[in-house]
Amino acid sequence: MLVAVRQSRPLADHLSFRYSFSAGIACVMSGDHANNIYRRADLALYAAKMRGRDQISIDPHAHPLGRQTS
Repeated sequence: MLVAVRQSRPLADHLSFRYSFSAGIACVMSGDHANNIYRRADLALYAAKMRGRDQISIDPHAHPLGRQTS
């Protein structure tokens, strides 16, 4: 997605016009409520924005490949 945004030129008459994209990604965990998922995604987005433009940050509580540890 970042590559597509970086390469796009939304205004054909203004080739120098560009925009950026940042995202925060959170995984749904067993027993999650929507407000918890949105909170973790929002915190991840904030972390991405703190690193600068065109960043993606993954919720640090996410488990690789959806595997949860006990």
